Amino acid sequence: MLIRTTRAIGIIGITLFGAHADAGLISPISATTSDPILFGDLGNLIDGVIDFDSNVGIGNTTSGEFSGPYSIVFDLGGVFDLTAMHLWNNAGSIELDGEGIDGFELRFFGYDDTLMGMYSGNAMDVLGEQSFEFDVQGIRSVEMVIQSNHAPLVRDYAALYEVAFVPSAGVLGVIGAGMIGISRRRR
Repeated sequence: MLIRTTRAIGIIGITLFGAHADAGLISPISATTSDPILFGDLGNLIDGVIDFDSNVGIGNTTSGEFSGPYSIVFDLGGVFDLTAMHLWNNAGSIELDGEGIDGFELRFFGYDDTLMGMYSGNAMDVLGEQSFEFDVQGIRSVEMVIQSNHAPLVRDYAALYEVAFVPSAGVLGVIGAGMIGISRRRR
């Protein structure tokens, strides 16, 4: 019975934290959009692999005026209290080329799809990790509304390559305490 409990706790841990290499970050279990995907695959945004060559471009064409907003919905695979989003912006290997997200809005939805809060921000057009802090409770999915890119007169799309969310410290503490309790009971 104890082995089954340990396995169940292990499965819960995997479900809560996905396959992201950085324990403590939540990689969404799915990403969807009804907007055109110019290049890449939405799965690249949530695979936990920080690789700027595995990027996604959301938009209609490579040139022309930005015609967004564009929207991506991230399903977290459970209900969480969130404190931040980590974004790896832009695409390819050139920073400051206008491809990255500039203005964006996050819309946080609870287990019953009720809007629980919103956050507006601006991202830099760089390849490195950027963090945006907020405090929302009971979130099941997050909609990212891309309102602009960094070259709105010449690029119709916006590109990014990874998104992850940070749960509140309380979630990590509860799981950690549970794992310690199981290991002590096993001895």
